[in-house]
Amino acid sequence: MKRFIFSVIMTIAVLYLIIYAIYHFTDFHLMSIAFVVGIVSCVFTYSGSTPLSTKVFDVATRGNAAQQQMDNDFIISPSFLGSILTLLSSFIVLFV
Repeated sequence: MKRFIFSVIMTIAVLYLIIYAIYHFTDFHLMSIAFVVGIVSCVFTYSGSTPLSTKVFDVATRGNAAQQQMDNDFIISPSFLGSILTLLSSFIVLFV
């Protein structure tokens, strides 16, 4: 579980570094950049076959590495979760 949370936090940190780098070199609004980067990263990390989402953790085993079986287990990628949280944070900051 610690590795899962660490992976999510690292994904969010890397995405926000990308957002601030784009913001530094362009004149776009910060939340617009966060929204676009969140959408693009969600698209890239949604599939399990991309290099950004190679580590998949099983929610039922509390974050331990999951077996390669895809029966009826709910499996979520920490990269995808970090992308979703980045996307949602752009909405939260925009409306607060």
